[in-house]
Amino acid sequence: MKKKVRRWGASFLVLLLCVTLFASTAFAAGGALGADRNGTPYTYVIGYMYSGSSQTVNTREIFTSPNNYDIWLCPVCGRDPLGNSQGTALAADLYMPCYGYDIAAAGGDMSIRYALVRHRHNNGQLSNDRVYIPVNVPMYAGCYYGYDLTEPAGVQVSAPTGWQRDSAVVRFSGGTDTGTSLPDWSAAPGDYGSGIHHYEYQINGGAWTGCPVGDPTVTITAGGVTTVTARVVDGAGNASGQTATAKVYIDPAPPNVPGVTLSTEQWTNSTVTVAIKDNGDAHSGVARTEYSLDGGSWTTYSGVLSIAGHGKHTVSARAIDNVGRISGTAGKTALVDKVAPVISKVEQQPDSGHTEMTLAVTVTDADSGVKGYTVTTEEKAPALDSFSADAPKVDHNGVYYIWAADKAGNISAAAKVDVTALDIVPPVVVKVETQRTWDAEENWTKVTAQDDNSGVVAIGWEHAEKDMESRHAPDPITWVDSTAEAAFIFTGNGSYNAYARDLAGNVSEPYPFIIDHIDKHSPVIDSVAWDKGWSQEKTITVKAHDTESGLGQYAVTRPADRPAEWQDSNVFANITENGTYYLWAKDNVQRVSADADADGGEDTPDPGPEEIIIDTIDRSRPVMDDILHSAVDNAPAGMFSYPHFNEVDRPELLAHDLADDGWTDSGIKAIYYQFAADEDSLKADWLTYDELDKPAMRKEYFGNIYAKAEDNAGNVSDAIFAGFMFEQTAPVAEKILTPDHWTNGTVEIDLSTDDNLSGVRDITLPDGSVVDADTAKYTIDKNGVYNFSVRDYCGNILSYPVEVSNIDLLAPVADYEVMPGDWTNKPVTIRVTATDPEPEDGYAPSGVQSITLPDGTVVEGSTADFAADANGKYDFIITDNGGNTFTLHTEVSNIDHLAPEAEYTVTPDIWTNGPAAIHVTATDPEPEDGYAPSGVKSITMPDGTVVEGDAADFTVSVNGTYDFIITDNGGNTATLHAEVGNVDTARPAVDFHFEPLDGGDRTIIMEYGKTEYYNYDLLLNASAGDVGSGIIRYEYKVGSGKWTVFDPADAPKFTEEQIVHIVVRVWDVAGNVSEEKARDIVLDKTPPTASHTLTPGEDGKVNINLGTDGSICGVQSITCPDGSVAYGVETLVFEVDRNGDYDFFVWDRCGNLLKYTVPVDSFAAPVQPKPVPSEPEETKPEPEPEPAPEPEGPENPVENPVQEDSRALTLADLACMLLSILFAALVWLRGKKDGGEDEQAEQVDEDVEEDEPRGYAVQKTVNAVLAVLSVALFFLTQPLVWRFRLVDWWTVLFVLLCGAALAMLIWKRKEENKAEETDEEKTEDLAE
Repeated sequence: MKKKVRRWGASFLVLLLCVTLFASTAFAAGGALGADRNGTPYTYVIGYMYSGSSQTVNTREIFTSPNNYDIWLCPVCGRDPLGNSQGTALAADLYMPCYGYDIAAAGGDMSIRYALVRHRHNNGQLSNDRVYIPVNVPMYAGCYYGYDLTEPAGVQVSAPTGWQRDSAVVRFSGGTDTGTSLPDWSAAPGDYGSGIHHYEYQINGGAWTGCPVGDPTVTITAGGVTTVTARVVDGAGNASGQTATAKVYIDPAPPNVPGVTLSTEQWTNSTVTVAIKDNGDAHSGVARTEYSLDGGSWTTYSGVLSIAGHGKHTVSARAIDNVGRISGTAGKTALVDKVAPVISKVEQQPDSGHTEMTLAVTVTDADSGVKGYTVTTEEKAPALDSFSADAPKVDHNGVYYIWAADKAGNISAAAKVDVTALDIVPPVVVKVETQRTWDAEENWTKVTAQDDNSGVVAIGWEHAEKDMESRHAPDPITWVDSTAEAAFIFTGNGSYNAYARDLAGNVSEPYPFIIDHIDKHSPVIDSVAWDKGWSQEKTITVKAHDTESGLGQYAVTRPADRPAEWQDSNVFANITENGTYYLWAKDNVQRVSADADADGGEDTPDPGPEEIIIDTIDRSRPVMDDILHSAVDNAPAGMFSYPHFNEVDRPELLAHDLADDGWTDSGIKAIYYQFAADEDSLKADWLTYDELDKPAMRKEYFGNIYAKAEDNAGNVSDAIFAGFMFEQTAPVAEKILTPDHWTNGTVEIDLSTDDNLSGVRDITLPDGSVVDADTAKYTIDKNGVYNFSVRDYCGNILSYPVEVSNIDLLAPVADYEVMPGDWTNKPVTIRVTATDPEPEDGYAPSGVQSITLPDGTVVEGSTADFAADANGKYDFIITDNGGNTFTLHTEVSNIDHLAPEAEYTVTPDIWTNGPAAIHVTATDPEPEDGYAPSGVKSITMPDGTVVEGDAADFTVSVNGTYDFIITDNGGNTATLHAEVGNVDTARPAVDFHFEPLDGGDRTIIMEYGKTEYYNYDLLLNASAGDVGSGIIRYEYKVGSGKWTVFDPADAPKFTEEQIVHIVVRVWDVAGNVSEEKARDIVLDKTPPTASHTLTPGEDGKVNINLGTDGSICGVQSITCPDGSVAYGVETLVFEVDRNGDYDFFVWDRCGNLLKYTVPVDSFAAPVQPKPVPSEPEETKPEPEPEPAPEPEGPENPVENPVQEDSRALTLADLACMLLSILFAALVWLRGKKDGGEDEQAEQVDEDVEEDEPRGYAVQKTVNAVLAVLSVALFFLTQPLVWRFRLVDWWTVLFVLLCGAALAMLIWKRKEENKAEETDEEKTEDLAE
């Protein structure tokens, strides 16, 4: 039994520990929205309750101990495990819009009235749970109540416009609350207006913050654009759904430092331009840019500056933004030097050999400094690029000008220097003139030299090449005394050098020259050319060369003797005889090609003249032999002196050549010919005879062919000729038929012929007889073709057929046509067309003469029209030109006077969003005259389109009445009216939003286009409308997924955390789909997370480096321990100067809140903790703060800090409480040994318990009492919040309780050890 009691006690302690941990965690999760930004709690009216007799009103007096009612537990925010009098529903840090409610009639205690309370969670959502709590109102007869359920409206926001410098005060005003004032004692229960209580605002969509009652303002200091949204709260805690928004623009920082750019940052002697460019401003923008020159006053910059004055000039620039903030200063220095350097002295310093003179220059420049020096021979300022930092040097005597330049480009005045101590310059050969005319023996040369110092004393020359016998040194120079010029005679060509020597012995550089006009070589004949072919004369061309004086003249001789006559041309024409010829050439110094060269030696033989033989000259004329015809003469023999051809004649031309005496002939080169009537008609151009393509006259011709021959030397023979006639055109003929009209007798053919060239020879008649004349007659008795043949003297034959076709013996035939041939409801025309049939001989008939109509009228011709107004039979008589007749029987049956009939159907016959087809079917009724009806011809559509036939389909897309016109073949019409009313092409409209899945009272977002943030489960609420066929289907899709059909009565639910794009559309019955509506939502139910590090700060302070993570939706704001709020950041640094627990509140965009406490104990002196409101000491009321006067201007606005609840949970007290519970549990659970127990051990244990001393039970009871006291003390003294501190004044008592529990545990352990020793002794005794 004791064992069971011990186990039940231990179980109770463990349960107590679990409840303690759970309750503290759940309770600490609650937030505080029931206070303003300074931490002052709001006082709301729960309801209006009063008695009828005293008419007293009680608004917040709560029973300390509710009679028979449990404290209500909020499932979200937890409960007070100690059962504090206010309970969770009325905790001071909760926001409670409430209203009074009387439930006496429902069985309540008649001495108590109750309030129905709605609780607001720490996440800002209003709880759907309701709880009744009693209020202290004495019971009198007739108890009434009032409440306020209606939210206020009409909030207004006013804020400064434009950018502000440091801060801006946003003021809230307005607001109305519906209902009446507080009811009197006789009023009925109802909804009464509680009046405007205070204003709440949110910054950039963050959490709502309350304004202190009576202070409807908030000061904004955050840089950039801040959106402030306001709402109004009435006296019952109802917040308005209507909000007002204002934007505040704060520029907290100066603009960026502008940039300064100089045209050059080096020294210059010209104007320096300065350009200033602003680098922007992060907020209000740059208003203007200013500059200061050399520390002067600031001037507004309007364009590029120019600095031309001498000296160093400092340019400073700054930017000023639109709120007057001034940027840092940028500066640069312009360097202008307009003063040239000054040369004070030039010292001549020759080198050791006096070959070069260094000019040491002494120069000063006060500003940019000396760049370099240069020297000129003229007093003209040199270019800047010619200056060098080295001292100038010269190597000739003379007058020089020394210049110095500074680094700005200024050039000094020239310093004149006369150098006379150098004489090392050799003379100069100025020029060498050589003889430019050719000579057979010698050339002259003239050399000119000069020396600027000691003067020229001698001029000489030498061979440019080495001496061929001594290759060790140049040939010695041949000198001639001279001061300026010297002339030399040379007998051989070659390369030479000229020299000059001055008085100081300096020898000039060699001046090369060439002697190249001495000609000692004879010209050479390279070739002799002439025409080797046959000709009547020759032209000889001589090609020769001479490499020196050039070719002069040429000569040709028959003997080999030296010529007496010469000519300048190398061409010899008019050589007319065959034989041997000799050619000569001489150059411009009269040397002849037949002679040897002058420098060849005395034994060199002469080459002699050039010899050639000419043997192809022919001056004898050839002879033309004969012209032989190839065609056959078709004329009668002996009748003409020339042949007659009707085919192309290809005559053969024969000739031979004659030779000069003693030489061979050149041979026939060609035979030429042409066709001409006589010798006077010959032309200059002759055709060349070709044996393979002999002459041919291919057009009709009567005349001669002339021929002549030419030999290879160009000699031409006399011409011969032969006459002929060539004709290929047949004769022509004409006929006359008698008679030439229709007849049934004979016809006489009278034939006349003619020929244009040779004349008609004879005519062959159709029966084969021949008439030797150009006319003939022939008689026939039937139609047909009769062939005549006519021949001329050249043999051309004309085949001339004559056709006779005017005999007709057949009667005519006829046919008819009813017009119109189609059906008609008017009279028709019978058109008769008659023809005369073709006779069997195939010739044309005589033709129709007339047509007799049914009414006796005779119509001339082969066609006639007759009008008939009724169906029936009609006869026509046709007569041809031969008197034959024919009767034609006709019938009319296409006249219809009855209108057609029609009916229609519409497809589909249900709602459609596409076109509807109207199908029309028409018929034509039978007429009374017994003839067939004309039938339906066409149906005219409503749009004017005509459809042939008795059926038609017409597609429409709009409801309405459509008319169809049915026409039959007779022209009769009927109109059909078709009705269409099932077309729906209008798109349905859809709208949707998200509501809380639990049905709670939360703000519903109706507008589209913005991302929506939620921290609770959602239900998609969709509605749609359609003006036509009606809605048939709702669909939605998530992200890029597939469309899903849903029922709006069972709408989609979203409970998983996600960021998603939702699209909704609907379909109507006709198949039209609505415009797609879309919303982007962020569903995040997880509070943010945070971490921190501590780092040393300035002045011995500590920096709390806070890092947060907003999970899905991101961090919205962080409220620091000093009440400041940071928006849109995930990390921040907060500086503290003392130990303590620092609470940070992190809100994400979905409204989830994390309270994160950072303990700081880095300071040497511990911070004395302040007593919290829950400690048992009297709280001194704080004086009502007087409102501070509004600042006169925006110079130094101060934002009111947000006062947070300073209460914190003490970690040492929590640890001591948990240790006390642990020690009590160990005391109660130490009854068992380590390891398993067997039955014997249990029996021994029971015996031990029976023998257990009375003090041991007291010990366990004391430990349990100490644990319960620790827990009770903890919940009485510690606030259950997520802010922590290390120790407080209660820690001493907690340590004493914990120490007592520990002492009891140690004493329990010692007692157990003594019991174990006793057991061992008993065991040993039993063993003995």
